[in-house]
Amino acid sequence: MPIISVVIPCYNSHQYLDEAIQSVRNQTIKDHEIIVINDGSTSEETKEFLNNLPTDIIVLHKNNGGPASARNVGIRHSKAEIIITLDSDDKFGNTFFAESIAILLKEKNVGVVSSYVQEIGNSSKIWRTTASDDFSFLLDNRIVACCAFRKQCWEEINGYDESMHLGLEDWDFWIRVTQRSWKVYIIQKPLFYYRKKNSSLMVDKTRPNMSVIMNYMMQKHQNWFLANLKKGIVEKRLLNKNNLSLRRTFGLFIDKFKGNF
Repeated sequence: MPIISVVIPCYNSHQYLDEAIQSVRNQTIKDHEIIVINDGSTSEETKEFLNNLPTDIIVLHKNNGGPASARNVGIRHSKAEIIITLDSDDKFGNTFFAESIAILLKEKNVGVVSSYVQEIGNSSKIWRTTASDDFSFLLDNRIVACCAFRKQCWEEINGYDESMHLGLEDWDFWIRVTQRSWKVYIIQKPLFYYRKKNSSLMVDKTRPNMSVIMNYMMQKHQNWFLANLKKGIVEKRLLNKNNLSLRRTFGLFIDKFKGNF
């Protein structure tokens, strides 16, 4: 049985998949399985590419349902107790698997391991993010979708929310995981490479529909949002004039919960 199951959704995005897979092959820990999920690709080039992948890579085919659905299918077929999610156009640094496993073995209360992020493609920015508990995710998504986490976390919350076709399903996933008292550990160096492109789910669907997504999130987690907003205000953890996330989202929360304070 492998130590790690790497789950890679793919929708019409074969152009960078070789690079993503190679970043898994290059890891210092070799005891892993690779599961690629064809999420209803319509591109003949992508279909042909997937059909010609090496036989040691598991390829699953499904109707298009978005990243949440694809990850759930991959994880259901996984054999390992540690899941690493990877999008088909991104990649990991060579030691991410080893460093993540070491943390998860040592820190029993840590459910998720992420790292600083190096943007590639249209940007070279580095994200030096912080996150630890559920409060960290109150105002925005503090980590990327591609992380290492215990399969137990996924099982406890019944997986990703497959209704979130417009994106930010990972934000919802991290909120629900940390609500169960699992901690997030951030490796303080850029071991994940996020490809910035002119066209992507984030660019084409998520950003144009942010108000729809936020309305769904606030409705789904209404009691949690409300309790933590009150907590943050009382403890003055949110009253920082330089907090850009607060300035961007606090008005939405207040409008949604008007009359509940």
